[in-house]
Amino acid sequence: MWSLAISILDTFKGNFPIVFVTVMFALPGFISIRPMIGQILTVLGTITLIIQTTYTQNYFSSGFAMNMLVFMVMACLVNTNIYRYKIANYELEHKLREASNTDTLTGLFNRRALEEKFRELDNNKDFDTLLMLDVDDFKTINDHFGHYAGDIVLASLGKLLKKEFGDNAFRYGGDEFLVVSNIKASEIPVIFQKINIKLTDEFSEKFGKFDVHVSVGITEFKHDESLQDHLRDADKALYVAKNTQKGTSMLASK
Repeated sequence: MWSLAISILDTFKGNFPIVFVTVMFALPGFISIRPMIGQILTVLGTITLIIQTTYTQNYFSSGFAMNMLVFMVMACLVNTNIYRYKIANYELEHKLREASNTDTLTGLFNRRALEEKFRELDNNKDFDTLLMLDVDDFKTINDHFGHYAGDIVLASLGKLLKKEFGDNAFRYGGDEFLVVSNIKASEIPVIFQKINIKLTDEFSEKFGKFDVHVSVGITEFKHDESLQDHLRDADKALYVAKNTQKGTSMLASK
């Protein structure tokens, strides 16, 4: 508003060029939702100032130059603050979105994030395997050692899954987890054999002779099958694994 007021005063004095340039500097303050446009307008205003002072020397004065300098500084400050606000707002939204998609106990993405992942996979099944797993005899762990002990087991398993599969590991619910992976089905049992050894070693002192391990159901992605079909197959394979030999990995039969 101050810039516009100065422009009006200068117009009465016959200094017409300053009106256009001043408005160009004032606009970014009103276009606060798009700071990039504000920066572009500031640059355009500066170029216009240079051109007009070069070809219309009769309009140039110390007052004119001082006003332009003030307007230029104000425009740059306004746009810089708007830009910083936008960046801070984006980072906050990103953190909130990440928090809403993350399971606080295990540090893995939760079921909400998994649903978003499934929407991506519906359009592009670029993974080789889908794994469903859970902790064997998890109810026994809770009953004998307490729910706090069960939470520690889930947290430890989450860290191991995060290390092996990164952001492609999800907490499906309770003690169930789901993984989408580019690792071939034949290599999966070796990975979970190592995971089971680490779990058993970590909790052997706390739980005595009670071994902590997981069973895994594996299904290979087929482009002609839906994700629901893959989930069903992985769940069936997990059921077979738990009823055949707990702590093992089972590939779904087609």
